[in-house]
Amino acid sequence: MSNLEQMSEALVQSWGIKTLEALRRQAKAGATGVAFDAIRAAGGKRLVIAICVTKKVPIAVLRQAFPLVDGGAPEDWTKLTLLEITMRAAAGPGFVFKSLKNSAGELSDVILVSTEPRSIAIIERIFRLPK
Repeated sequence: MSNLEQMSEALVQSWGIKTLEALRRQAKAGATGVAFDAIRAAGGKRLVIAICVTKKVPIAVLRQAFPLVDGGAPEDWTKLTLLEITMRAAAGPGFVFKSLKNSAGELSDVILVSTEPRSIAIIERIFRLPK
């Protein structure tokens, strides 16, 4: 089975039902305010990664590494799945950013999904993710 076939099967099975809100809840529950999920190839290399940050410091770190420009109308995180965002990333620049803002208009919750190897490596490095 090819990496593409492995990624497609794993995405449909797990990320087809996992919403952005579910990942956000994971991040909120953690002490660091960061949660991630990834799909790996058989050899262990990450093919796609989704990371959610919910605290100011990790959001600032993410902003330094990526142009966080969220376009379009707000979407319902309780219905939007990681699979849908991954498909958008794969069809476009290799990563997609989604955010929520607090009452002051500041970013309060950020999700970044990347299918592009360089972006995945940046996320792994800045958040010191386990290999």
